[in-house]
Amino acid sequence: MNVFGGVTNYWTWDVVPHGSISGTTISSPVVFIGFNNDWRTAMENFADENTLLVPALHWTNGVPFGWNSWGVTNYQNHITYSAAIAVSDSIHTNLQPYGFTNGATVYVNFDSGWDNLSSSQLQSFVNHCHASGQKAGIYWTPFTYWGTLSQAVSQAVPNSGYTYSNILLYTSSGAAISHDGGYAIDPTHPGTRELIQYQINQFTNWGFDYLKLDFLSHGSLEGVHYDPAVTTGIQAFNQGMRYLLGQINGSMFISESIAPIFPYQYAHSRRIACDAYTSFISNTEYTMNAVSCGWWIGGRLYPFNDPDMLVFDNGPDFNEAQSRLINGVATGLILNGSILTNAASVGLAQTCLTNAAINAVARVGQTFRPVDGASGTGAGTIFFRQNGNTWCLAVFNYTGGATNITVNLNNAGLPAYAFMATNLWDGTTSAVSNSFTVSLNEKQAKLFQLGLADSPPQPAVAVPVSDGYGNWIFTGSNGIPGWSCALLVSSNLGLPTSQWQELATNTFDENGNLCFTTPTGSNQSQFYLLKMQ
Repeated sequence: MNVFGGVTNYWTWDVVPHGSISGTTISSPVVFIGFNNDWRTAMENFADENTLLVPALHWTNGVPFGWNSWGVTNYQNHITYSAAIAVSDSIHTNLQPYGFTNGATVYVNFDSGWDNLSSSQLQSFVNHCHASGQKAGIYWTPFTYWGTLSQAVSQAVPNSGYTYSNILLYTSSGAAISHDGGYAIDPTHPGTRELIQYQINQFTNWGFDYLKLDFLSHGSLEGVHYDPAVTTGIQAFNQGMRYLLGQINGSMFISESIAPIFPYQYAHSRRIACDAYTSFISNTEYTMNAVSCGWWIGGRLYPFNDPDMLVFDNGPDFNEAQSRLINGVATGLILNGSILTNAASVGLAQTCLTNAAINAVARVGQTFRPVDGASGTGAGTIFFRQNGNTWCLAVFNYTGGATNITVNLNNAGLPAYAFMATNLWDGTTSAVSNSFTVSLNEKQAKLFQLGLADSPPQPAVAVPVSDGYGNWIFTGSNGIPGWSCALLVSSNLGLPTSQWQELATNTFDENGNLCFTTPTGSNQSQFYLLKMQ
């Protein structure tokens, strides 16, 4: 086995070689070696090991349900105040009362083009959203300059004594570094920090609740940085993102787009596919290709994977709209990008976004695990997620013809029981076991919830034994594989179980067994309880 750390060739966007580090002592990257019968488990373990070194950014306020202005040409780059208010009102009237909310709120987010609005209009928009039970979002590219080089020479960086030409990232020969129409900004420059402070202060003063940070990879490009101690692009990116996160100080949900996966600790979500917003089946397959390979990022490195906006207007047929909705649920976020100010658009949005059973699954925000994986640029067709003793299965047909797809329940991680499968789109049910066949029309997807047809098994817990080192070893059996549980303890048997102390959590293994090891505690009598979750 040959293991190496560090890259010397050019990344796709880089115009200079990767930087190097030097010093009296140099530490290599930590190396992860995983041995598993299932490659999916290895990737999940890889993500979990990363978060032991650097924790993910925590989020406790639920999965964002909402809308983003980039979805259709009506709003891209030139959204107006009146249009923004009209969309907010449409969501308040046509979607919120019918269940398109999470935690009694919904996000209404500006993308690029919000700078057409005045400060007073932006403040008024935020106030209008808050009065309607909504949260307001905004967009920024902190490490990208979109003007010309001649403009950069004269354009002042707000809140500083620098111009944009001062804070751009350059090669050693003095050439400004650009990609995709934008010039890279050096995250280590003091003028960049002053720009971040100014812009975040504006956003928070206006009262915005959500911030989409786009083109972040510009901040990780190799170049000559202002800070001489920074010799690689990722070092610079870390420095800039740490400062930005500190300025936000927990006041907004942070969404990353066009961003490196690592480092991951600066945002609550990351766009897993880009510019896939219109709900054509090709965009759904493209996004599910990313989920097939990168499901392990969501819920571990980032609280949520982001599938991009779901736009049901302007061309997609009904099957494509249905597939795109299920695509969003299986990925982790539900942000619509439809027009919402005409009857046809509102009707489509209501049909897709107000299904109570599907929204209940979406509110969990957990990325589904692939069953069959991706092949080349294609995507897996079967994805699943377990939640206690219920399972969800999403099945996709990306082709232009009807098809039947057989789902092997064992391959999908379900135990050998009989289930009742509910099609969450129309509520129809069927009894299934071992495997079942899903009939799909062209470009269609279906989402099922499977529950045990009979009462769940009653797990048994053996009398604990001492390991001789001051610990009790508890073993359990007859559980559902993957079923999570908690070990509770109390010295008072009469105390309500809600007040018992939780000692540890675990899940039943593939044979329905589990094991807890916990300190024996004090000399007084202790009572233990296994709680299924």
